[in-house]
Amino acid sequence: MPERSVRRRILGAAAILCIALLFSPAPALTQARDFRDKDLSDRKYDDAQLDGSNFTGATLRNASFYRASLKGAKFVDADLRQCRLQKANLTGADFTGAVMPFIAIESNMTKATLEGLDLKQTSTYGVNFQGANLRNTKGWEEITNADFQGADLRGANLGGVRKTSLKPDQFKGAVYDAKTRWPAWIDEEMLGAKKAN
Repeated sequence: MPERSVRRRILGAAAILCIALLFSPAPALTQARDFRDKDLSDRKYDDAQLDGSNFTGATLRNASFYRASLKGAKFVDADLRQCRLQKANLTGADFTGAVMPFIAIESNMTKATLEGLDLKQTSTYGVNFQGANLRNTKGWEEITNADFQGADLRGANLGGVRKTSLKPDQFKGAVYDAKTRWPAWIDEEMLGAKKAN
């Protein structure tokens, strides 16, 4: 076989391998990982087991964590713009200082920390916020089917929430204070929320 033909075949095979590696999905992860300050934009971690992982300062723009387990994960100061967290388990996760908005439809944020975040344009349809720290949050728009039972809403601004049908127990046991802003169409006491002393 001519030498030129052999070289072409080798170069062709190398090119195919490079393309395959470039577009391959992220490997399946099954344990806590340290992703501090890493750029994980556009990566896919769907169904991954990442409990306790540290994403502090990481760039996660357009990343996908569909149905991933992220219990106790740290997203402190992370860039989460358009990050997809649908149906993810984010129990106890810390989002302090994160850059929004993200997509969290039907995710579990039980006891998560979102204190001080601007949730404008953030998709929170059906999210479980039971016991979550939502103090001083603002920009709320969509709370359909979201669960706020036992959540800390002191200082939260819910004034911009779009009118929707609320479940009788949607805010049961949630704590609010004089600084909490509610939309005019919500009667917080009838929904079971409690004013802090």
